Amino acid sequence: MNPGTVNPKMPLMIGGSGEKFTLRLVAEHADLSNVFGPVENVRKKNQVIDEWCAKIGRNPREIERTVAINPEDLEMADEFAAAGADHLIVMGRPPKDGWTDDSRFNFAPLEKYLAKHGR
Repeated sequence: MNPGTVNPKMPLMIGGSGEKFTLRLVAEHADLSNVFGPVENVRKKNQVIDEWCAKIGRNPREIERTVAINPEDLEMADEFAAAGADHLIVMGRPPKDGWTDDSRFNFAPLEKYLAKHGR
């Protein structure tokens, strides 16, 4: 890249959930992983990453864990953290009544979460 990045090594995030290929690549190369789905899915995928790390001799704590969630899932933020999430990526959705010229993503659950947690 020109100009270069601030960090000499740009962090690599690999997103996906394939246990035989994608999560092995996460263990081998990624600085961050991104998975999605219900809490139990996140817990399982993080366990698989840990198992791949053990097989290749990598410390699994070297990989930051991210989870893509819908705003409504913020109510389960603590459960995602307990399942191994270091970061939550809140995905926007269009309003239920569809798009209009001035539509905005429905971030009401996010705003509620931020207010509740003083952010």
